Amino acid sequence: MTDVCPEKTRRCEGSPLCLPQESYCDGVQDCRSDDDEANCKSWNRGAKMCAPTGRCIPRRELCDGILNCSDGSDEIDCECKLCSGSDRALCSNSRCLTRSQVCDGVSDCEGGLDEKNCPGTCRVNDSSSSVPSTVKTVQCSDGRRYPQTEACSGQIVACSRSCKKCDPALTFTCADGMCIMKKNVCDGTPDCDGGEDETGCKETCTASRPIFRCASGSKCISVEARCDDVPSLYLPSNPPPFLQCPSSSLHCLADKRCLPSIARCDGIADCADGSDEADCSCLECTAAHSDMYACEKSRHCFKRDSVCAPYSMCPNATHVDKLFCAAKALERSFF
Repeated sequence: MTDVCPEKTRRCEGSPLCLPQESYCDGVQDCRSDDDEANCKSWNRGAKMCAPTGRCIPRRELCDGILNCSDGSDEIDCECKLCSGSDRALCSNSRCLTRSQVCDGVSDCEGGLDEKNCPGTCRVNDSSSSVPSTVKTVQCSDGRRYPQTEACSGQIVACSRSCKKCDPALTFTCADGMCIMKKNVCDGTPDCDGGEDETGCKETCTASRPIFRCASGSKCISVEARCDDVPSLYLPSNPPPFLQCPSSSLHCLADKRCLPSIARCDGIADCADGSDEADCSCLECTAAHSDMYACEKSRHCFKRDSVCAPYSMCPNATHVDKLFCAAKALERSFF
């Protein structure tokens, strides 16, 4: 083995491997120590530098519909040729999407063009279909926009640090502003980086003021927090009877429970009689949730990943509802 690399090549640090100059800063790690992709000021072989990190990504990852750069710069200024293929789609603002992002209930293209005229979306002739212009949204760390009610409820990991203010009724706000669901407080597992969601839990159970012990016996909450419409623990069986639900909450009269208003028309029947999912308007189906399928005529909504089992679950499913599930079945068979 010679200690000198051939002309127009460079040696990887701590290795006998010699690489051609064009293999440096091409977005592909060739050296075990990764020094061929470190401290790049320019890039080779069509690679692109991610501005926030200073790292290069290879040409094959440009315009593939996946955000590889944290600022999404690898998916902008795309051309039709680069973005072609059965698994990709091009927005009018030259951004590339994966095919699965089209008609998935979340707007990715500017102006929401990837969700226009999709089965299961609000129709213009629906009297309550003012969703696109009236619902406040939040852009989360995955580069997507979600309804503010959903984003700030602690339910979506990508949105946990994206809200200026966490929903005070549904979440606990960590010291760094992170939103976590209230049911995760004092559950024995730290969710906040500083562990403050598990601080003072024993004192809560032994406090002199009146407390309510959850049926599991592992958690205590204040009496004031009982029947506040926010579940402190999910206990699907034998729920305690409610005292009085807040006016803003959802009342399940059949099983005497209080639920947060966000449970209304979320595609999941929480009330024993299904009243929380009955007679849903287009606005209710999409205002607080991003992945909903609104049945064409039955005023009922489902989670998009559960509306087909494999046939449409919509009551009195229309031709459009049936075609949506047929397309989903074909998609699963091809990809």
